Amino acid sequence: MVFVVEIKGDEEISDPSTENIKKNKDTLAHFKRLNDWLKNEKIPISYQFNFLTPKDYNKFFQKIRNM
Repeated sequence: MVFVVEIKGDEEISDPSTENIKKNKDTLAHFKRLNDWLKNEKIPISYQFNFLTPKDYNKFFQKIRNM
């Protein structure tokens, strides 16, 4: 699994910008198409997109450690 992370400010949690809402939607759709292609080609890798804020750093990295 490859994690693609974009860092945002904590304010984006409670009041996300229109730009970031659109970016998230488009990026998730892109990675879905990419992951579907990789699976069809039997390439054993996948991508996951995440917006990450300082508030969630510890939780995010703990999740990775527990994988």
